[in-house]
Amino acid sequence: MTERPSIGVEFGGGYADFEGVRGFFELSHRNLFGTGRSITARAQGSRIQELYTLSYREPWFFFRDTDAHVVAAYEDREERTYDLERTSGTVGVDKSFSKTVKGSLVYQYERNRLTNVDPDAQLTPEDIGRVTIGSITPSLIRDTRDDPFNPRSGTLNGITVQDAAQILGSEAQFVKTTVQSSWYQALSTRFVFAFSARAGVAQRFGETEVIPLTERFLAGGRSTVRGYDQDKLGVEGVTIINGDPTGGNAMLIFNEELRIALPRSFGLVLFFDHGNVWLDHRDVRFSELKSTTGIGVRYNTPVGPFRLDWGYKLNREADEDPWALHFTLGHAF
Repeated sequence: MTERPSIGVEFGGGYADFEGVRGFFELSHRNLFGTGRSITARAQGSRIQELYTLSYREPWFFFRDTDAHVVAAYEDREERTYDLERTSGTVGVDKSFSKTVKGSLVYQYERNRLTNVDPDAQLTPEDIGRVTIGSITPSLIRDTRDDPFNPRSGTLNGITVQDAAQILGSEAQFVKTTVQSSWYQALSTRFVFAFSARAGVAQRFGETEVIPLTERFLAGGRSTVRGYDQDKLGVEGVTIINGDPTGGNAMLIFNEELRIALPRSFGLVLFFDHGNVWLDHRDVRFSELKSTTGIGVRYNTPVGPFRLDWGYKLNREADEDPWALHFTLGHAF
């Protein structure tokens, strides 16, 4: 058996409908001083983002199957309704409880600077300028999928809770909970049925009156409701104003797919997507869920399928485009 080289260089590129041309370069040492520790420097960019990270991982941190990590990052990103400059530091612990159950506990301190904020996206004057967020985030995931890139059976269930508070160094105070459940069932050698449900709720507390723009939920796009452009789904006049998303504090997303294997690594997908974003969890109405249906083409690669999806709105507003087109790498869920 030949030992894997300790020093690695990786790079790659691609193209997606929202980001345009994108690529990355990564330099890592996976076995510092022969101890299994690793350090990684990574740079990635696209039409809308520059991201630089430096990370360190400590294996077997006090306990078996427990790793610790430290990450420093700088990001410059252009969103739909604002520009974001973020500097952050993260310290976390990852624990494997079994082959299928993993948990993590992460503290993150970030300094955000928002500029060029669209007036329609502003819910408060604090949506422009600088905001510091310090938060602790526990998460738990159970993954029984037979293949993480192209599953035919199993489930993926997870919950994440982000708690930002003054005692953690945060100017904004809120609790943000996100849950997801995805199920995969092979119907035959060629057909797989896949279902996903996602929900999110954010609640402010203390002196915070409005949760920061960067932390509000958004929907629409290639991984949520595919009949809509990226982040362009919401309640008209509330979380979508003049076509611009404000984001909301409550989100529901449901997806159903029939995945059909074709010869020569190709595939076909028939899908239904449903979802919306509300300003508050008390505003959630199932009657306000927007639905889209569509068809997608897949080409399988070693790191997941390249996909092209066409989604059609079933209950669109009068001023909305009837359909949207998305293409990227990997399944929607």
